[in-house]
Amino acid sequence: MDICFASHRYAPMVGGYENQIRLLAERLSKDFNVKVLTFNLNSNYTHESLNRVEVYRVKPQLTLFRVPLAVDYLSALGKLKYDVLHAHGFIPVVSDLSVFQAKIRNKPCVYTHHFDGNVQDSILFNRVANFYNKSIGRTCVDLADAIITTSKSYAQTSPIISDHLEKVRVIPCVVDCTYFTPQSPEKVSDLRRRLHLDGKKVVLFVGRVVPYKGVEYLIKAFGQIAEREPDFHLLIVGGQEGKRITDTSLYFQKIVRMANSDKLKGKVAFLGRVDGSELPTYYSLADVVVLPSVMRGEAFGAALLESLACGTPVVASNMPGVNEVLKGNHIVGSYVTPKDTKGLSQAITKMVYQKQKVTEHCREFAVTNYSAETIVKDYYDLYTSIAP
Repeated sequence: MDICFASHRYAPMVGGYENQIRLLAERLSKDFNVKVLTFNLNSNYTHESLNRVEVYRVKPQLTLFRVPLAVDYLSALGKLKYDVLHAHGFIPVVSDLSVFQAKIRNKPCVYTHHFDGNVQDSILFNRVANFYNKSIGRTCVDLADAIITTSKSYAQTSPIISDHLEKVRVIPCVVDCTYFTPQSPEKVSDLRRRLHLDGKKVVLFVGRVVPYKGVEYLIKAFGQIAEREPDFHLLIVGGQEGKRITDTSLYFQKIVRMANSDKLKGKVAFLGRVDGSELPTYYSLADVVVLPSVMRGEAFGAALLESLACGTPVVASNMPGVNEVLKGNHIVGSYVTPKDTKGLSQAITKMVYQKQKVTEHCREFAVTNYSAETIVKDYYDLYTSIAP
């Protein structure tokens, strides 16, 4: 069976969204012929094979609201042979056009709703997204044969999906448990020495430094921790994005100023993007990983799965989608009301001192519930049920 993914971004680009699609495509390629139609944003190739996945790239003529646009996108999709189209969104004029064309060709279509559009800090962006939700977005999900969301609670509260719950299949994010695994004491010790963290307790954030991630509240909470726990240090791993993505973000500048206050100076390190091969070591080094998100741009939180797979407990915001990750397991992590800096500081401190006791539980929880081998079976069953 031929499966075609339609996604505006794909490897070698990295991020929670991109990594999930890549991992899924590569695992599915063991059973299906998988191809991906995406945009040529940072690659020199229009067609290449990456880990058994055929990747086709279209050069965009314009980028609007961070969405690439290309006049020949539909013609490129029309040239590809597939039995099932799998569109990934919410990406206007990408995921929707892909669904529309699949229906014109009388092909079964799956639509994965990764996140709502009206979840940013930009008023203009949200107004455009709200208009899209009420018009094209609803038509798109009407036409899809099946809708995938990563959690029930996110679907129930989504302005696009909530009226189509009868078509929704909940399939959570996956984690590569052979890649994200507890690292050797030697690797962890070496990273500690390089970061000058010997004898320190480490709080870790992994993700883009953007408003919906709520990093400012983590900084405030860490300021409260620093007053009573002088050996705690905060590491922030991830890039920043300005209006044109390459700009220096005003939000990032604000976060840096907060971290340079007198009581936090020398206790917060901004490491930027780190090599993917080193991420498991960072997770293993940390005593807790924190996801303090405050907006629905955070629909699940793949970093939580990566941390747990490496044996490190987590603290996250109690939000739709994110609040289903732990499945009621209070040993491997805890939830805090978004923006509650006092509650966040208390939860972080508690989990830090529990890490050594819960490492094996964290790893077992991730493998049992979120390994790619476990989750991919749900996709296999879905594709085979709707394919002609």
